[in-house]
Amino acid sequence: MNDKESFQPRYSPDGNEVAYIEDRTAIRIYNIKTKENRLIMPAEKSYSYTDGDQWFDWSPDGKYLLVQFLQDKAWRTQIGLVETTGKGKIMDLSQSAYENAAPKWMMSGKMMIWSTTKHGMKNHASHGWQSDVY
Repeated sequence: MNDKESFQPRYSPDGNEVAYIEDRTAIRIYNIKTKENRLIMPAEKSYSYTDGDQWFDWSPDGKYLLVQFLQDKAWRTQIGLVETTGKGKIMDLSQSAYENAAPKWMMSGKMMIWSTTKHGMKNHASHGWQSDVY
């Protein structure tokens, strides 16, 4: 694909492309036929503390990725929807001042879920928290 570290590959629903994390932060898509490699989410929208802490999920029709990304000017993860063409901006779905993670498509693309710390016990002083599913 390229000379950078490629991590967490996932095939598109039609099997023609592979989405992956480059250098533990950026999300890219590689087209198997054309060998084209396009940027979907830039590195500055993410940060990795440990293996497997980044997240994305293909839509069943292959047109979108659900992504976990860093909110602008804040160190909070949000959930976004981004076109797999690489031409669109990330649409913030969670719009929360709390942590959001692990988005997944459900019910054949009719629903999305993710975990959030928006409700329940808060992590204001780094003493634990509870997550709910949205």
